[in-house]
Amino acid sequence: MSSVYTPSAVTLGNITLTSDGDARNAASINVPIQAVADGVKFADTRSTPLADLTALAALLAPADGTVRHVLGFGWYVFKTSAATGLSPFRVAATDTTPGGWVSSTAHQTTLARICSPLQTPIYQTSAAQAPAASSADTPNLPVFGTSISISSGPIAKLLGVTTGSAIAHGYRFPLRDSLVDGATLLSAVVRLRGIGGHGALPLLMPKVGIHRADIDGFGNDLLLAGVVADTSASVAAYEASHDVTFTPNQNNVIDSGTYTYWLTLWNEGSTSALTGLEVHGWTLNMSSIPDARRS
Repeated sequence: MSSVYTPSAVTLGNITLTSDGDARNAASINVPIQAVADGVKFADTRSTPLADLTALAALLAPADGTVRHVLGFGWYVFKTSAATGLSPFRVAATDTTPGGWVSSTAHQTTLARICSPLQTPIYQTSAAQAPAASSADTPNLPVFGTSISISSGPIAKLLGVTTGSAIAHGYRFPLRDSLVDGATLLSAVVRLRGIGGHGALPLLMPKVGIHRADIDGFGNDLLLAGVVADTSASVAAYEASHDVTFTPNQNNVIDSGTYTYWLTLWNEGSTSALTGLEVHGWTLNMSSIPDARRS
């Protein structure tokens, strides 16, 4: 008597085909048909989209390599090795099965973001200070940039040159909107040009640093590395467009939910200093981007 068979989602492998001379019984027909039905069920389960990421996370005890499709998000593969990652590129199982659902959607993992002073608020220290790798030397009480001018092009000119042998005005450029949360900041390359007319290199050359501070306003400012000085070897090199590269050596995984970030540029100063140092912009080089589509 015929009966209903409910397929199980099993990967389709080899099936046995009958040949002339085989016994004609139900098993010779049912076994391969059931195997095909199981394989169709397996494919159907993989391709039928889940409603949302909550439904994906709710799947019980997913095995390594399990594939599911989520409406609006695409294909996901469960990997027991995927212990970390940001949603929607990695989704944890609600039942705490070790690992996570990993999106198969390709996304950008590195980024070189070019920024211009024309697009960035500018603050400066109310008084000149010594540019050094200490929270006491960061522009903790900034004011809107007054000793600065913006040309019709994307160039800022720094004014307010000091005559002190070790002090200069610090200029703060907020970076929060330019950084990608969760990414690793590899470097910041600042493009500068000294104004023409220097008889010698300034005794105090421009310096660059990147800082972070608790977003709630508490806690000390923290440098991601020491202050980096402009190392132009001659007046000619200094008065031509050139780069100063800041490479973080700590705290360089961006956490914009906890910290705010900014680039600080100290102007030239002391003997042979002139007003008008040009800031052409800076490039933020990032890697390990968990989701560039948020940037």
